[in-house]
Amino acid sequence: MSSLRLQASPEVTGSVPLLRHPKRTNPRGVRFRSNEGVLSTVTPRSPPPVPKREPTTFEMMRMFQQSRADPREGTLQAFKGHVGKDAKLDFYGNFHKIGKIAEINRFEKLEPSPNVAYIEETERSRLFPQPMGIIRRKGKETELDLHLYRMGDNYASALSEGLKSVKSLERLNLKSNRLSQTGSLKVLETVRANVIKEINLSENVLGSAPIRLIISLLQDRRNQIVKLNLECTGISTELAKDLITVVAFNKHLKYLNLAKNRLGDKVGENLNEMLVSNSTLKRLDLHWNGLGSRGGFQLFDGLKHNRYLQMLDVSWNGLGKDIATATCAAEALEKHQYLMHLDMSYNSFTYEECQVLDGGLRHNHVLLGLHMDGNECTVSSKGFVVPDRDPKLEPGHMAQRIISTSKSKKRGRPSRTGTCWVCGEWVEVMFEWKGGVSGEVSEEPVYIHLECDGYHHDLMEKVGQGCFQLTRAIPAGEIKFFFSHKEETMLEVNLPKVRLVDPVTVAFTKWPEFAPHLTVTKLNHMTAQGDICSIKDPFATKPRTPPLMYVPPGIGMEKVPWTIPMSLFKDYVFDSEVTLRQDMVNNCFEFDWKTSRIPTLVKDEPQLAAVKEVLRSCYPRL
Repeated sequence: MSSLRLQASPEVTGSVPLLRHPKRTNPRGVRFRSNEGVLSTVTPRSPPPVPKREPTTFEMMRMFQQSRADPREGTLQAFKGHVGKDAKLDFYGNFHKIGKIAEINRFEKLEPSPNVAYIEETERSRLFPQPMGIIRRKGKETELDLHLYRMGDNYASALSEGLKSVKSLERLNLKSNRLSQTGSLKVLETVRANVIKEINLSENVLGSAPIRLIISLLQDRRNQIVKLNLECTGISTELAKDLITVVAFNKHLKYLNLAKNRLGDKVGENLNEMLVSNSTLKRLDLHWNGLGSRGGFQLFDGLKHNRYLQMLDVSWNGLGKDIATATCAAEALEKHQYLMHLDMSYNSFTYEECQVLDGGLRHNHVLLGLHMDGNECTVSSKGFVVPDRDPKLEPGHMAQRIISTSKSKKRGRPSRTGTCWVCGEWVEVMFEWKGGVSGEVSEEPVYIHLECDGYHHDLMEKVGQGCFQLTRAIPAGEIKFFFSHKEETMLEVNLPKVRLVDPVTVAFTKWPEFAPHLTVTKLNHMTAQGDICSIKDPFATKPRTPPLMYVPPGIGMEKVPWTIPMSLFKDYVFDSEVTLRQDMVNNCFEFDWKTSRIPTLVKDEPQLAAVKEVLRSCYPRL
């Protein structure tokens, strides 16, 4: 065991030496003294404490102003917004310190932030504080999109507490959230009529109170609502009538969806009034409401006087099996020059009713998209209604909606089902045939046969010497076609070609007394590219344009000599024949006698009869 060697320090004088360890330096400066064989420590003296000075009045005022200038955590002034990483960190920070923040806000009477208000309500309701809607990874501060969250009334009540301090909410989407009257009403009470622009409460059982609140919002003079979606909300017929009546005189609403509410035909009169009076509504969705033929007649009767509606969905309403409704619809579609997209699918229109509809639509060159599935007809590639007693349904088209707010639709993948120019995103393409370049033929007529037409012929217009053109709307993607001249099939030499496994035989009439049969084994094909059909910016090609007709030079019209029996004067009766027909003379005299004033001048009946007989004898000479 090593011995401890002590040595005297030269710094210490006196009888008691100051000892220090030779190899270790005390970091704190502790010194050891020997006192009767016992080692003890001595702690150095600390400096005397500095007395604290009380702040002056000026310093206290300055500290108070600085504390008030910096917003406290968890208050509305310190709120960092709903969107982004900072908003997420702020939410979790408030959650961990919610007790302290809530106590300070109550003591200082500060307005809590939406985060704090929402978290406090979830704690009172014993809910897990999921940051639904309050915090979002991306989006806009003015939007709240919670569709398909299935939150229920409890979370909706907590959400309403967080929304009370949000003053910039413009778009609210609570589609399919298991909301009832209680939860939806609490959320709607937080919106501001002069700020909110879009409300989507579809697929929730709302009850009567939320509908009445929406009606009051629409009646507010400050309201800015442009889009209202109440699809499948269980709205009653009476409340629907009140809502439609309010919409009739609204000056802001552009989109209204009342689909899947089984309203019946009692709302037909209100729909008529709305279409006649409203001047802002652009899109109206009424599918699956059971309007029937009576409600459909009133709807189309109001459509005759409307000049603003662009999209209308009345599918699955049982409008057919009434020729009066079909006639009214045909008259409305013939007069309406603003409607661009229409869905009348699955309405049980008969063959005769489809003929009536076709007659009215032939004069309409504005309606770009038309859906007629589920009726005894089809729609051609040019938009004509073709009556058919055994139509074939397009696969996969039943679930397609013409009025949809879904953002999942990707550009470049349009629907290839049906012949709707809008839903299929058809494109405008110009086909050209040049004699000597495309092929040897440079004389009229030149026809093109497109796959979307069933290879039916379409005459191309001659625009120059040996040059023929035709502009058509065709489906996007690959298109197959061929050309023909008289009885000859032709292919464009500069375009790709494809050989058919099964030859195609086409029989048609090009002009009177000339109906060739063409058999095709090869086709041209290309990818259709051009301007996409759009309601906002429609292209120049019009639907339902009559096809061009070719008249050969050798065929002329036979001139028939003019005769009276074939003219407008065929019913005229000449004077020579009148003299031989005394009954006609008497009929003419009686007519003139009734229109004369002689009976008012001669009051005596015998004299009046005598005057009448005298005039009758002289009437043929007059």
